[in-house]
Amino acid sequence: MFDRFNARSRLTVEDLKDVVISVRALKRRRERQKTLTMNESDRMARVARIYALAVQVLGTPRKARQWLRMPAIQWEGKAPLAMLRSEIGGRAVERALCLIQVREPA
Repeated sequence: MFDRFNARSRLTVEDLKDVVISVRALKRRRERQKTLTMNESDRMARVARIYALAVQVLGTPRKARQWLRMPAIQWEGKAPLAMLRSEIGGRAVERALCLIQVREPA
């Protein structure tokens, strides 16, 4: 799941390391051919869902990646991607994207 999303989204392991799984833990899992834990899978699914919404709202994968990486004042300088570590943070990012979508002309 992690590798497929990583390849499709072009979000780097560096982008996702503090949100989904550490680089070291990911390396161990790959070596042992283990899957993500339930919590890691939840975070990965949250990132994938928000990434898809960002692409839909912002128009391109490139714009979505840029927006997800950009520090934001409303989150004390944290990037939207960093907010996705928790469900509450994910909902805040989703609300921000919905506000962008509402404000954009059709």
